[in-house]
Amino acid sequence: MLIGLSCLAGSVSLPAYAEGSADLTNSGGNRPYLEYRNDLNGGILRRTVMKVYANEGETINLGSSAVGVNNGIINYRDPNNVAGSCGANGLIANRTEEVGGPGVGFTPCTVTVGAGQTGIWEIDFVSPNQGSGGNPPATLANANWTQANTGMVSAWDITVRSAGGVAIPGRAYANYYAFNMGANGISLSSLF
Repeated sequence: MLIGLSCLAGSVSLPAYAEGSADLTNSGGNRPYLEYRNDLNGGILRRTVMKVYANEGETINLGSSAVGVNNGIINYRDPNNVAGSCGANGLIANRTEEVGGPGVGFTPCTVTVGAGQTGIWEIDFVSPNQGSGGNPPATLANANWTQANTGMVSAWDITVRSAGGVAIPGRAYANYYAFNMGANGISLSSLF
């Protein structure tokens, strides 16, 4: 009986979440804004560094609402710590583009994983103004949003695709998330 339950538990597939803001805003509550700031809170840098596993031949599709807003940009580092940047590519301009995802809703910044680059990549969704704060407006999770010139990113996405272009969920994560909800007393209903 125990062996049968263990096999059943090992074969149950659970959905993967948190590969982008669209995943974090599809279960109600309020929008979690991703922080990328230069200050500390409780001794921890208010900066989320996303991580994603990718194999040679796959592509990493990236997007952010902060691209092109003041100093907003997407930076990445391969498993060998070689840095790159998306430049002006990968803008998520509104809620419709966020929900549509890369290639449908918005044109992503696409990074092809080359020989010797299989492993964990780091992604920085750099906000427009890393040095200053203030709170973003408290916004319902499924409502339209505006990318402000603050240390927050309203929307972001990491989608890994196979060499054949098929999305591979479950590859993105972070050691910790630095979020700002915009106000006290509102709900975070995101599924991680």
